[in-house]
Amino acid sequence: MIDNHESHRYKSLFTDSIAFFISNFASKILVFLLLPLYTAVLSTTDYGIADLLTNTINVIYPILTLCIMEATLRFALDKCVNPKEVLVNSLVIVGISELLILAVTPFVGSISETMQDYWGWFAIIFLGYNLDLVYTQYVKGIGKTKLFAISGVINTIIIVVSNIIGLVFLKLGLQAYLFSIAFGYYATVLFLIIAAHIRIKKARFNKELLREMLKFSVPTIPTIIAWWINTSADKYIIIAYLGLAASGIYSVAYKIPSLLSMITSIFTSAWTISAIKSVDDKDSAQYQTKIYKYYNLVNVLVCSLLILLSKFIGSILFSNEFFAAWKCVPILLVAYLYSGLSGFLASSFRAAKNTKDLLISTSIGAAINIGLNFIVIKQYGIIGAAITTMIGFAATFYIRSNNVKKIINIQINIKRDSVIYGLLILEAIVIWNELPFAYWIGLSIILMIAIIYFKDIRSLVNAIFASIVKIIKKIKRK
Repeated sequence: MIDNHESHRYKSLFTDSIAFFISNFASKILVFLLLPLYTAVLSTTDYGIADLLTNTINVIYPILTLCIMEATLRFALDKCVNPKEVLVNSLVIVGISELLILAVTPFVGSISETMQDYWGWFAIIFLGYNLDLVYTQYVKGIGKTKLFAISGVINTIIIVVSNIIGLVFLKLGLQAYLFSIAFGYYATVLFLIIAAHIRIKKARFNKELLREMLKFSVPTIPTIIAWWINTSADKYIIIAYLGLAASGIYSVAYKIPSLLSMITSIFTSAWTISAIKSVDDKDSAQYQTKIYKYYNLVNVLVCSLLILLSKFIGSILFSNEFFAAWKCVPILLVAYLYSGLSGFLASSFRAAKNTKDLLISTSIGAAINIGLNFIVIKQYGIIGAAITTMIGFAATFYIRSNNVKKIINIQINIKRDSVIYGLLILEAIVIWNELPFAYWIGLSIILMIAIIYFKDIRSLVNAIFASIVKIIKKIKRK
Protein backbone atom coordinates (compact mmCIF):
# COMPACT_ATOMS: atom_id res chain seq x y z
CA MET A 1 0.00 0.00 0.00
CA ILE A 2 1.43 3.38 -1.03
CA ASP A 3 0.88 6.16 1.53
CA ASN A 4 -0.09 9.70 0.62
CA HIS A 5 3.46 11.03 1.06
CA GLU A 6 4.95 8.43 -1.26
CA SER A 7 2.14 8.93 -3.76
CA HIS A 8 2.77 12.68 -3.78
CA ARG A 9 6.49 12.07 -4.22
CA TYR A 10 5.97 9.91 -7.32
CA LYS A 11 3.37 12.33 -8.65
CA SER A 12 5.76 15.29 -8.30
CA LEU A 13 8.57 13.36 -9.98
CA PHE A 14 6.24 12.37 -12.82
CA THR A 15 4.88 15.93 -13.25
CA ASP A 16 8.36 17.46 -13.29
CA SER A 17 9.57 14.79 -15.73
CA ILE A 18 6.70 15.61 -18.11
CA ALA A 19 7.53 19.31 -17.92
CA PHE A 20 11.21 18.70 -18.60
CA PHE A 21 10.26 16.25 -21.37
CA ILE A 22 8.20 18.91 -23.14
CA SER A 23 10.99 21.45 -22.77
CA ASN A 24 13.90 19.23 -23.79
CA PHE A 25 12.23 16.88 -26.26
CA ALA A 26 11.52 19.71 -28.64
CA SER A 27 15.12 20.89 -28.67
CA LYS A 28 16.51 17.38 -29.06
CA ILE A 29 14.14 16.54 -31.89
CA LEU A 30 15.19 19.84 -33.41
CA VAL A 31 18.70 18.45 -33.71
CA PHE A 32 17.38 15.61 -35.86
CA LEU A 33 15.02 17.71 -37.93
CA LEU A 34 17.66 20.27 -38.80
CA LEU A 35 20.70 18.00 -39.02
CA PRO A 36 20.19 17.21 -42.73
CA LEU A 37 19.97 20.97 -43.30
CA TYR A 38 23.11 21.68 -41.27
CA THR A 39 25.17 18.98 -42.98
CA ALA A 40 23.93 20.09 -46.41
CA VAL A 41 24.48 23.85 -45.99
CA LEU A 42 27.43 24.04 -43.58
CA SER A 43 30.86 22.67 -44.40
CA THR A 44 32.69 20.36 -42.02
CA THR A 45 34.97 23.31 -41.19
CA ASP A 46 31.98 25.58 -40.41
CA TYR A 47 30.54 22.94 -38.13
CA GLY A 48 33.94 22.54 -36.49
CA ILE A 49 34.14 26.31 -35.81
CA ALA A 50 30.64 26.38 -34.29
CA ASP A 51 31.48 23.43 -32.11
CA LEU A 52 34.74 25.08 -31.05
CA LEU A 53 32.85 28.18 -29.85
CA THR A 54 30.20 26.25 -27.91
CA ASN A 55 32.75 23.89 -26.34
CA THR A 56 34.92 26.82 -25.26
CA ILE A 57 31.90 28.41 -23.59
CA ASN A 58 31.23 25.14 -21.78
CA VAL A 59 34.73 25.05 -20.29
CA ILE A 60 34.99 28.77 -19.48
CA TYR A 61 31.58 29.45 -17.95
CA PRO A 62 32.02 27.36 -14.75
CA ILE A 63 35.28 29.19 -13.99
CA LEU A 64 34.08 32.75 -14.69
CA THR A 65 30.62 32.32 -13.15
CA LEU A 66 31.92 30.24 -10.21
CA CYS A 67 29.22 27.70 -11.12
CA ILE A 68 26.63 29.98 -9.53
CA MET A 69 23.87 28.25 -11.54
CA GLU A 70 24.41 25.10 -9.44
CA ALA A 71 23.54 27.13 -6.35
CA THR A 72 20.63 28.96 -8.03
CA LEU A 73 18.46 25.83 -8.13
CA ARG A 74 19.63 24.42 -4.78
CA PHE A 75 19.00 27.63 -2.81
CA ALA A 76 15.82 28.62 -4.67
CA LEU A 77 14.40 25.32 -3.37
CA ASP A 78 15.42 26.23 0.20
CA LYS A 79 12.35 27.42 2.12
CA CYS A 80 14.51 29.45 4.51
CA VAL A 81 15.90 31.67 1.74
CA ASN A 82 14.38 34.56 -0.24
CA PRO A 83 14.45 33.23 -3.83
CA LYS A 84 14.62 36.74 -5.34
CA GLU A 85 17.86 37.37 -3.46
CA VAL A 86 19.18 34.10 -4.89
CA LEU A 87 18.37 35.38 -8.39
CA VAL A 88 19.95 38.82 -7.80
CA ASN A 89 23.14 37.25 -6.46
CA SER A 90 23.32 34.93 -9.46
CA LEU A 91 22.81 37.77 -11.96
CA VAL A 92 25.57 39.84 -10.34
CA ILE A 93 28.03 36.99 -10.83
CA VAL A 94 26.91 36.50 -14.45
CA GLY A 95 27.37 40.22 -15.11
CA ILE A 96 30.91 40.17 -13.72
CA SER A 97 31.77 37.12 -15.85
CA GLU A 98 30.64 38.93 -19.02
CA LEU A 99 32.80 41.95 -18.15
CA LEU A 100 35.78 39.61 -17.82
CA ILE A 101 35.06 38.19 -21.29
CA LEU A 102 35.00 41.70 -22.76
CA ALA A 103 38.18 42.64 -20.89
CA VAL A 104 40.25 39.90 -22.60
CA THR A 105 39.02 40.79 -26.10
CA PRO A 106 42.29 42.55 -27.16
CA PHE A 107 44.34 39.44 -26.31
CA VAL A 108 42.26 36.77 -28.06
CA GLY A 109 44.12 37.03 -31.37
CA SER A 110 47.38 35.93 -29.79
CA ILE A 111 45.71 32.65 -28.75
CA SER A 112 43.59 31.74 -31.79
CA GLU A 113 42.81 33.50 -35.09
CA THR A 114 39.59 31.52 -35.41
CA MET A 115 38.41 32.65 -31.98
CA GLN A 116 39.37 36.25 -32.81
CA ASP A 117 37.23 36.20 -35.97
CA TYR A 118 34.18 35.04 -34.02
CA TRP A 119 34.83 36.63 -30.61
CA GLY A 120 31.86 39.00 -30.95
CA TRP A 121 29.53 36.05 -31.39
CA PHE A 122 31.32 34.26 -28.55
CA ALA A 123 30.66 37.14 -26.10
CA ILE A 124 26.99 37.43 -27.15
CA ILE A 125 26.31 33.69 -26.90
CA PHE A 126 28.27 33.43 -23.62
CA LEU A 127 26.03 36.01 -21.91
CA GLY A 128 22.84 34.52 -23.36
CA TYR A 129 23.84 31.01 -22.32
CA ASN A 130 24.55 32.04 -18.71
CA LEU A 131 21.38 34.12 -18.39
CA ASP A 132 19.36 31.22 -19.76
CA LEU A 133 20.92 28.85 -17.21
CA VAL A 134 20.25 31.19 -14.29
CA TYR A 135 16.63 31.93 -15.17
CA THR A 136 15.70 28.34 -16.01
CA GLN A 137 17.27 27.09 -12.77
CA TYR A 138 15.48 29.82 -10.84
CA VAL A 139 12.10 29.04 -12.40
CA LYS A 140 12.53 25.35 -11.60
CA GLY A 141 13.53 26.24 -8.05
CA ILE A 142 10.35 28.28 -7.40
CA GLY A 143 8.19 25.45 -8.69
CA LYS A 144 7.14 26.87 -12.08
CA THR A 145 8.21 23.85 -14.12
CA LYS A 146 5.35 24.35 -16.61
CA LEU A 147 6.81 27.69 -17.66
CA PHE A 148 10.19 26.02 -18.03
CA ALA A 149 8.58 23.48 -20.36
CA ILE A 150 6.93 26.19 -22.45
CA SER A 151 10.20 28.13 -22.66
CA GLY A 152 11.87 25.09 -24.20
CA VAL A 153 9.20 24.91 -26.90
CA ILE A 154 9.54 28.64 -27.63
CA ASN A 155 13.33 28.30 -27.84
CA THR A 156 12.90 25.48 -30.34
CA ILE A 157 10.46 27.37 -32.56
CA ILE A 158 12.73 30.41 -32.65
CA ILE A 159 15.81 28.38 -33.56
CA VAL A 160 13.96 26.46 -36.29
CA VAL A 161 12.46 29.56 -37.89
CA SER A 162 15.65 31.65 -37.69
CA ASN A 163 17.75 28.80 -39.11
CA ILE A 164 15.40 28.22 -42.02
CA ILE A 165 15.32 31.94 -42.85
CA GLY A 166 19.05 32.49 -42.34
CA LEU A 167 20.41 29.29 -43.91
CA VAL A 168 17.90 28.54 -46.67
CA PHE A 169 16.55 31.91 -47.82
CA LEU A 170 19.25 34.42 -46.86
CA LYS A 171 22.10 31.90 -47.28
CA LEU A 172 24.15 33.45 -44.46
CA GLY A 173 25.81 30.16 -43.53
CA LEU A 174 27.65 30.01 -40.21
CA GLN A 175 26.56 33.56 -39.25
CA ALA A 176 22.91 32.50 -39.40
CA TYR A 177 23.62 29.38 -37.37
CA LEU A 178 25.31 31.40 -34.59
CA PHE A 179 22.57 34.05 -34.64
CA SER A 180 19.86 31.43 -34.12
CA ILE A 181 21.67 30.06 -31.05
CA ALA A 182 22.00 33.52 -29.47
CA PHE A 183 18.46 34.58 -30.39
CA GLY A 184 17.05 31.40 -28.81
CA TYR A 185 18.78 32.07 -25.47
CA TYR A 186 17.69 35.70 -25.14
CA ALA A 187 14.11 34.99 -26.24
CA THR A 188 13.85 32.24 -23.60
CA VAL A 189 15.07 34.59 -20.87
CA LEU A 190 12.63 37.32 -21.92
CA PHE A 191 9.72 34.89 -21.92
CA LEU A 192 10.54 33.58 -18.42
CA ILE A 193 10.85 37.10 -17.01
CA ILE A 194 7.43 38.07 -18.39
CA ALA A 195 5.55 34.80 -17.83
CA ALA A 196 6.88 34.15 -14.31
CA HIS A 197 6.37 37.81 -13.33
CA ILE A 198 9.96 38.03 -12.16
CA ARG A 199 10.54 41.38 -10.48
CA ILE A 200 13.77 42.07 -8.64
CA LYS A 201 13.50 45.84 -8.01
CA LYS A 202 12.85 45.40 -4.29
CA ALA A 203 15.20 42.43 -3.93
CA ARG A 204 18.62 43.18 -2.50
CA PHE A 205 22.09 41.85 -3.04
CA ASN A 206 22.75 39.59 -0.06
CA LYS A 207 26.45 39.16 0.71
CA GLU A 208 25.85 36.54 3.42
CA LEU A 209 23.64 34.50 1.12
CA LEU A 210 26.14 34.82 -1.71
CA ARG A 211 28.83 33.47 0.59
CA GLU A 212 26.69 30.41 1.32
CA MET A 213 25.84 29.96 -2.36
CA LEU A 214 29.52 30.08 -3.33
CA LYS A 215 30.39 27.58 -0.60
CA PHE A 216 28.07 25.20 -2.45
CA SER A 217 28.89 26.14 -6.05
CA VAL A 218 32.66 26.75 -6.07
CA PRO A 219 33.59 23.14 -5.14
CA THR A 220 31.60 22.01 -8.18
CA ILE A 221 33.87 23.94 -10.59
CA PRO A 222 36.55 21.24 -10.87
CA THR A 223 33.80 18.64 -11.20
CA ILE A 224 32.14 20.42 -14.13
CA ILE A 225 35.50 21.07 -15.81
CA ALA A 226 36.45 17.43 -15.38
CA TRP A 227 33.07 16.45 -16.84
CA TRP A 228 33.74 18.78 -19.77
CA ILE A 229 37.07 17.02 -20.32
CA ASN A 230 35.19 13.75 -20.63
CA THR A 231 32.70 15.17 -23.14
CA SER A 232 34.60 17.77 -25.13
CA ALA A 233 38.37 17.92 -24.58
CA ASP A 234 38.92 15.25 -27.24
CA LYS A 235 37.57 17.67 -29.87
CA TYR A 236 40.46 20.08 -29.24
CA ILE A 237 42.94 17.23 -29.59
CA ILE A 238 41.19 16.19 -32.82
CA ILE A 239 41.56 19.77 -34.10
CA ALA A 240 45.27 19.73 -33.20
CA TYR A 241 45.98 16.34 -34.82
CA LEU A 242 43.34 16.06 -37.57
CA GLY A 243 41.97 19.58 -38.22
CA LEU A 244 38.64 21.44 -37.90
CA ALA A 245 36.94 19.31 -40.56
CA ALA A 246 37.52 16.09 -38.58
CA SER A 247 36.23 17.83 -35.47
CA GLY A 248 33.10 18.80 -37.37
CA ILE A 249 32.48 15.18 -38.41
CA TYR A 250 33.06 13.97 -34.84
CA SER A 251 30.67 16.61 -33.48
CA VAL A 252 27.95 15.42 -35.84
CA ALA A 253 28.45 11.86 -34.55
CA TYR A 254 27.27 13.08 -31.14
CA LYS A 255 23.82 13.97 -32.48
CA ILE A 256 22.43 10.41 -32.48
CA PRO A 257 23.63 9.71 -28.91
CA SER A 258 21.85 12.95 -28.02
CA LEU A 259 18.62 10.90 -28.20
CA LEU A 260 19.86 8.83 -25.27
CA SER A 261 21.14 12.00 -23.65
CA MET A 262 17.65 13.43 -24.00
CA ILE A 263 16.22 10.68 -21.82
CA THR A 264 18.90 11.09 -19.19
CA SER A 265 18.91 14.91 -19.10
CA ILE A 266 15.11 15.14 -18.98
CA PHE A 267 14.75 12.71 -16.13
CA THR A 268 17.86 13.81 -14.23
CA SER A 269 16.58 17.41 -14.17
CA ALA A 270 13.38 16.25 -12.48
CA TRP A 271 15.18 13.67 -10.37
CA THR A 272 17.58 16.23 -8.88
CA ILE A 273 14.62 18.16 -7.44
CA SER A 274 13.01 14.97 -6.11
CA ALA A 275 16.30 13.71 -4.61
CA ILE A 276 16.82 17.02 -2.78
CA LYS A 277 13.27 17.01 -1.40
CA SER A 278 13.42 13.37 -0.24
CA VAL A 279 17.02 13.26 1.05
CA ASP A 280 15.89 13.32 4.72
CA ASP A 281 13.06 10.79 4.34
CA LYS A 282 13.44 7.50 6.20
CA ASP A 283 12.78 5.45 3.07
CA SER A 284 15.02 7.58 0.83
CA ALA A 285 17.39 4.67 0.02
CA GLN A 286 14.49 2.39 -0.95
CA TYR A 287 12.91 5.15 -3.03
CA GLN A 288 16.14 5.97 -4.89
CA THR A 289 16.90 2.28 -5.47
CA LYS A 290 13.52 1.73 -7.12
CA ILE A 291 13.86 4.77 -9.37
CA TYR A 292 17.43 3.85 -10.32
CA LYS A 293 16.37 0.34 -11.32
CA TYR A 294 13.78 1.61 -13.79
CA TYR A 295 16.03 4.43 -15.01
CA ASN A 296 18.85 1.98 -15.78
CA LEU A 297 16.45 -0.40 -17.53
CA VAL A 298 14.97 2.20 -19.89
CA ASN A 299 18.38 3.62 -20.77
CA VAL A 300 19.83 0.18 -21.54
CA LEU A 301 16.90 -0.77 -23.80
CA VAL A 302 16.99 2.54 -25.71
CA CYS A 303 20.78 2.33 -26.03
CA SER A 304 20.69 -1.19 -27.47
CA LEU A 305 18.02 -0.24 -30.01
CA LEU A 306 19.89 2.89 -31.14
CA ILE A 307 23.14 0.93 -31.53
CA LEU A 308 21.34 -1.49 -33.82
CA LEU A 309 19.88 1.33 -35.94
CA SER A 310 22.85 3.72 -35.83
CA LYS A 311 23.96 3.28 -39.46
CA PHE A 312 20.39 3.50 -40.74
CA ILE A 313 19.73 6.71 -38.78
CA GLY A 314 23.06 8.11 -39.95
CA SER A 315 22.16 7.45 -43.59
CA ILE A 316 19.03 9.58 -43.16
CA LEU A 317 20.52 12.44 -41.15
CA PHE A 318 24.07 12.83 -42.48
CA SER A 319 25.04 14.15 -45.90
CA ASN A 320 27.81 12.35 -47.81
CA GLU A 321 30.47 14.69 -46.41
CA PHE A 322 29.50 13.74 -42.83
CA PHE A 323 28.44 10.10 -43.30
CA ALA A 324 31.68 8.66 -41.88
CA ALA A 325 30.52 10.02 -38.50
CA TRP A 326 28.10 7.09 -38.02
CA LYS A 327 30.96 4.70 -37.20
CA CYS A 328 31.57 6.58 -33.93
CA VAL A 329 27.92 6.44 -32.94
CA PRO A 330 27.66 2.89 -31.44
CA ILE A 331 30.60 3.46 -29.08
CA LEU A 332 29.39 6.96 -28.14
CA LEU A 333 25.97 5.51 -27.28
CA VAL A 334 27.55 3.24 -24.67
CA ALA A 335 29.58 6.22 -23.43
CA TYR A 336 26.37 8.23 -22.98
CA LEU A 337 24.76 5.34 -21.14
CA TYR A 338 27.55 5.46 -18.56
CA SER A 339 27.28 9.26 -18.54
CA GLY A 340 23.54 9.12 -17.81
CA LEU A 341 23.95 6.62 -14.99
CA SER A 342 26.72 8.76 -13.50
CA GLY A 343 24.43 11.79 -13.73
CA PHE A 344 21.69 9.98 -11.82
CA LEU A 345 24.06 9.14 -8.97
CA ALA A 346 25.36 12.73 -9.01
CA SER A 347 21.88 13.90 -7.92
CA SER A 348 22.22 11.84 -4.75
CA PHE A 349 25.59 13.44 -3.98
CA ARG A 350 24.23 16.95 -4.63
CA ALA A 351 21.17 16.34 -2.47
CA ALA A 352 23.50 15.43 0.39
CA LYS A 353 25.73 18.46 -0.46
CA ASN A 354 28.62 16.03 -0.99
CA THR A 355 30.66 17.54 -3.82
CA LYS A 356 33.98 16.00 -2.79
CA ASP A 357 33.18 12.49 -4.01
CA LEU A 358 31.69 13.92 -7.21
CA LEU A 359 34.98 15.66 -7.90
CA ILE A 360 37.06 12.55 -7.24
CA SER A 361 35.05 10.29 -9.55
CA THR A 362 34.80 12.84 -12.36
CA SER A 363 38.49 13.79 -12.14
CA ILE A 364 39.67 10.19 -12.38
CA GLY A 365 37.44 9.59 -15.40
CA ALA A 366 38.69 12.81 -17.02
CA ALA A 367 42.36 11.96 -16.36
CA ILE A 368 41.92 8.54 -17.97
CA ASN A 369 40.11 10.07 -20.93
CA ILE A 370 42.55 12.90 -21.65
CA GLY A 371 45.60 10.65 -21.15
CA LEU A 372 44.31 8.04 -23.59
CA ASN A 373 43.25 10.72 -26.11
CA PHE A 374 46.84 11.88 -26.65
CA ILE A 375 47.85 8.27 -27.30
CA VAL A 376 44.90 6.98 -29.30
CA ILE A 377 43.59 9.86 -31.47
CA LYS A 378 46.80 10.31 -33.46
CA GLN A 379 46.79 6.62 -34.39
CA TYR A 380 43.09 5.71 -34.61
CA GLY A 381 41.44 9.06 -35.37
CA ILE A 382 37.91 9.93 -34.25
CA ILE A 383 37.05 6.29 -33.48
CA GLY A 384 39.81 6.33 -30.88
CA ALA A 385 38.30 9.49 -29.36
CA ALA A 386 34.92 7.76 -29.03
CA ILE A 387 36.48 4.75 -27.30
CA THR A 388 38.40 6.86 -24.76
CA THR A 389 35.22 8.84 -24.01
CA MET A 390 33.43 5.59 -23.22
CA ILE A 391 36.27 4.41 -20.95
CA GLY A 392 36.34 7.74 -19.10
CA PHE A 393 32.60 7.73 -18.38
CA ALA A 394 32.71 4.06 -17.40
CA ALA A 395 35.41 4.79 -14.82
CA THR A 396 33.34 7.67 -13.40
CA PHE A 397 30.24 5.51 -13.12
CA TYR A 398 31.91 2.59 -11.34
CA ILE A 399 33.58 4.88 -8.81
CA ARG A 400 30.30 6.67 -8.07
CA SER A 401 28.33 3.43 -7.81
CA ASN A 402 30.74 2.37 -5.08
CA ASN A 403 31.02 5.74 -3.27
CA VAL A 404 27.29 6.52 -3.25
CA LYS A 405 26.85 3.90 -0.52
CA LYS A 406 28.67 6.27 1.87
CA ILE A 407 25.76 8.74 1.77
CA ILE A 408 22.77 6.59 0.86
CA ASN A 409 22.57 2.85 0.43
CA ILE A 410 21.23 2.59 -3.13
CA GLN A 411 21.12 -1.09 -4.07
CA ILE A 412 22.84 -1.57 -7.43
CA ASN A 413 23.26 -5.06 -8.89
CA ILE A 414 26.63 -4.11 -10.32
CA LYS A 415 27.67 -7.66 -11.37
CA ARG A 416 24.50 -8.30 -13.37
CA ASP A 417 24.48 -4.78 -14.84
CA SER A 418 28.15 -5.05 -15.87
CA VAL A 419 27.29 -8.16 -17.90
CA ILE A 420 24.60 -6.13 -19.65
CA TYR A 421 26.98 -3.25 -20.37
CA GLY A 422 29.49 -5.77 -21.73
CA LEU A 423 26.81 -7.07 -24.12
CA LEU A 424 26.13 -3.50 -25.28
CA ILE A 425 29.84 -2.97 -25.99
CA LEU A 426 29.87 -6.24 -27.95
CA GLU A 427 26.83 -5.07 -29.94
CA ALA A 428 28.56 -1.73 -30.63
CA ILE A 429 31.70 -3.48 -31.90
CA VAL A 430 29.69 -5.80 -34.16
CA ILE A 431 27.65 -2.95 -35.70
CA TRP A 432 30.59 -0.54 -36.00
CA ASN A 433 32.76 -3.12 -37.81
CA GLU A 434 29.83 -4.21 -40.01
CA LEU A 435 30.56 -7.88 -39.31
CA PRO A 436 28.62 -10.60 -41.19
CA PHE A 437 25.05 -10.96 -39.87
CA ALA A 438 25.65 -7.85 -37.74
CA TYR A 439 21.96 -6.97 -37.40
CA TRP A 440 20.98 -10.53 -36.46
CA ILE A 441 23.72 -10.59 -33.83
CA GLY A 442 22.49 -7.22 -32.57
CA LEU A 443 18.91 -8.49 -32.31
CA SER A 444 20.14 -11.58 -30.44
CA ILE A 445 21.98 -9.38 -27.94
CA ILE A 446 18.86 -7.25 -27.37
CA LEU A 447 16.87 -10.45 -26.73
CA MET A 448 19.50 -11.64 -24.22
CA ILE A 449 19.31 -8.30 -22.42
CA ALA A 450 15.50 -8.55 -22.27
CA ILE A 451 15.74 -12.06 -20.77
CA ILE A 452 18.24 -10.99 -18.10
CA TYR A 453 16.12 -7.95 -17.22
CA PHE A 454 12.79 -9.80 -17.48
CA LYS A 455 11.79 -9.27 -13.82
CA ASP A 456 12.58 -5.55 -14.00
CA ILE A 457 10.66 -5.21 -17.30
CA ARG A 458 7.63 -7.01 -15.83
CA SER A 459 7.78 -4.85 -12.71
CA LEU A 460 7.93 -1.65 -14.78
CA VAL A 461 5.05 -2.74 -17.03
CA ASN A 462 2.91 -3.61 -14.00
CA ALA A 463 3.69 -0.25 -12.38
CA ILE A 464 2.73 1.62 -15.57
CA PHE A 465 -0.45 -0.45 -15.96
CA ALA A 466 -1.44 0.16 -12.31
CA SER A 467 -0.92 3.90 -12.77
CA ILE A 468 -3.08 3.94 -15.90
CA VAL A 469 -5.87 2.04 -14.11
CA LYS A 470 -5.68 4.48 -11.21
CA ILE A 471 -5.97 7.47 -13.55
CA ILE A 472 -8.96 5.91 -15.37
CA LYS A 473 -10.74 5.29 -12.05
CA LYS A 474 -10.20 8.92 -11.01
CA ILE A 475 -11.61 10.14 -14.33
CA LYS A 476 -14.68 7.91 -13.92
CA ARG A 477 -15.29 9.19 -10.38
CA LYS A 478 -15.14 12.78 -11.61
